[in-house]
Amino acid sequence: MQLTEKRKADRAKMADILEALATEKGAKVTRPDSLHPREIRLKIEVEGGPYVHVEFDGSAPSPDYYDLTWNVDHGSLWAFSSAFGDVNAYHFTKASRAAKGFTALCNVIADDIETLLSGRGYCAERAMKRARDKIELERDGMDYAKSLVGAGQGTKWADGRECESPEQVRAAYEAMPGRIAKLEAFIAASAPREACTGFDW
Repeated sequence: MQLTEKRKADRAKMADILEALATEKGAKVTRPDSLHPREIRLKIEVEGGPYVHVEFDGSAPSPDYYDLTWNVDHGSLWAFSSAFGDVNAYHFTKASRAAKGFTALCNVIADDIETLLSGRGYCAERAMKRARDKIELERDGMDYAKSLVGAGQGTKWADGRECESPEQVRAAYEAMPGRIAKLEAFIAASAPREACTGFDW
């Protein structure tokens, strides 16, 4: 009998099988809280920052059809390569996948993990572009924060409530040169895959 997310026992079995497969391939798997009782969620993470959520949902409108999106952890400069298929062409941090049926899902996840861990799913040129964009944002942030620091001011929300205190603004301002230097070093080293994590924005 074919496994289907429509059956409770099958959902548990499918989640266990996929978790074991992804772990064997070298990924880290966690189980975030489910959104409702008929769902089992997995988060599959690969070293360097890529991750994907998989849901086995007994209430899915299209059961056993999986729309998957690989994303990149907030503190990573990972950029997906063209070898990874349907990649966002602006920031390179989202890649879309689709699988019909559990066997196809397992094949897609297994292939993706192998592609990512082999390095074929990473593009250094795109990662350098991401780093340059971050540097530009940091420099804009410094220009904005400089006048606030000079005046001893914080920031406020649109309704007048305090957003950041003067001390928080100063701390953020003083951290920006270090972040820029780290990004520049990443670019100077030609964006090695092993150095694309650990950034604190």
